[in-house]
Amino acid sequence: VLDAGGGNGVEALELAGAGYSVTLVDVSAAMLDEARQAAAERGLSAQLQIVQSDLGALPQLLPAASFDLVLCHNVLQYVTDVSQLLDALTAVLAPGGLLSLV
Repeated sequence: VLDAGGGNGVEALELAGAGYSVTLVDVSAAMLDEARQAAAERGLSAQLQIVQSDLGALPQLLPAASFDLVLCHNVLQYVTDVSQLLDALTAVLAPGGLLSLV
């Protein structure tokens, strides 16, 4: 699972707690620090990979077609080029995978 723009990891941590391997990508170091601390407190650090980056760089950071589920919740309203973001998200989405946008 990729949680793109997942901030402090609220959704990522729930999925990691359910047994999924989750990659959380966000531009905010402060938010990712919160996610890292919460993961450690819940014993989920091994299931959660944390990456600080702009979402437009996803195709350069992560393997193509490598995620069965990509979450991008409450991010679109902060992006100036939605088309570019969608291209980046779908580049890492596996064939037949699900993209969840809110």
